[in-house]
Amino acid sequence: MGPGEIDFYYDLPNSRMVMNQHFPFAMMDWFWALGDDASSYTLNLTMNYSHCIPNRQSWNHTRTVYGFGWLEQATWIENTTVMGKHCASYAANSTNRFSWAACIDDYGVPLQFSMEADPREVGASMSGYLSFSLTLARSLGPAEEEAFEPSYACSHWPLPLCEYQGLRNFKVYRDTSVVTDTPAGQNVGDLRGQTMTACMYSSPYIAEYEVVVNSSYGQYALCNYISNDDRGNVCVGGGDAVGRAPWLHICHGKELCGQCTNNSDSGSWFSFPVEGQCKSGAHVGTDGCTWQGRLTKIVDYHCALGFYLKVQCATSLVFGQDALAAKFAANMAECPDMRPSENVVV
Repeated sequence: MGPGEIDFYYDLPNSRMVMNQHFPFAMMDWFWALGDDASSYTLNLTMNYSHCIPNRQSWNHTRTVYGFGWLEQATWIENTTVMGKHCASYAANSTNRFSWAACIDDYGVPLQFSMEADPREVGASMSGYLSFSLTLARSLGPAEEEAFEPSYACSHWPLPLCEYQGLRNFKVYRDTSVVTDTPAGQNVGDLRGQTMTACMYSSPYIAEYEVVVNSSYGQYALCNYISNDDRGNVCVGGGDAVGRAPWLHICHGKELCGQCTNNSDSGSWFSFPVEGQCKSGAHVGTDGCTWQGRLTKIVDYHCALGFYLKVQCATSLVFGQDALAAKFAANMAECPDMRPSENVVV
């Protein structure tokens, strides 16, 4: 994610901790509130302080992964010095899940700390945010109570559904390494939203889907493919409804952070929960289902995002996104469809 800062606040006797991440390069802030709370959620994640994504985890798991509980199973590596101070290096590994290393000084303060999260455990889109190598910049001293207060988004979760305005039929896009027949359990973007997303990330393919959705949108959920324990595509923080948010969760003062508003200025991201998917051939609304979708095209990423479009990506925030989205749409139409192809992982 590039250079950044992470502030940690610990109150382990009361089963609470906070991990506040700021990555300027990624244009994304994460506020991780970890601990037992009234909602019975252990991990309350806030994206850019706008969306709360609660996820139930045991406190023992949370303490082990994020609260240095892993030191109980760590191996001493060596005694060394960091920033001129003596410290003891330890390392631990949970196969295909997490690995940790830290250098702890004589007062129990970690002068260096690194963690690597395996995509098989947290999903490919989150492994980068949960993998870091840190050097202590400053000690903040005893944590004030306000440090553990839930974010505004989490104290108001869940958000109400949008007012129903009929069914909506449109196309969504996803840059991916594995193409599925539908966007079930996945995050996607509309034309403008995914154009900017594709500018930021690189994948082998861009999948195009045609979807029909119930316009009573819910809160955007964070979806990842978790291969460990055969969990598959998992969305957290939403419900049965299709979730919606502006690109990168940049709210610009919009009500409910763009869940129900016109997001033509930035484009929209969507989450398609498995729980809301209509059965094959069923109309949206049958038995309460909220969406139906089908794969319409698979395009090579480098065809859709050619060199000149990548140059436009770099200047789009200055010169506007209209031309960029139009070029992306033209490339998606002109690039050959890779279905069916034995070279595409489906």
